Amino acid sequence: MRNGPIKIRAIRLKLGFTQEDLARKLGLVLSTVSKWEQGVTNPSRLAREKLEKFLKKEGKKKVSEPLSQGHEVVSHGSKVGMMPTRR
Repeated sequence: MRNGPIKIRAIRLKLGFTQEDLARKLGLVLSTVSKWEQGVTNPSRLAREKLEKFLKKEGKKKVSEPLSQGHEVVSHGSKVGMMPTRR
């Protein structure tokens, strides 16, 4: 999960959530989300599944809006993530 911390933070910010908001929505504590974004730990399999489900639900409103220069939030089936913007 080399770019995982960057992706989690970028997507969370794009959706307008704080770390505390995301932790609460996933039934976690703030320090867990903070550690993911710092790259200290990676989400467990169960946490990744919850995160993907949450992002899919919340991201539907913004799936095509630019995430950052050169990237966008995309939805494909049950997955939501970042990918380079098509030019």
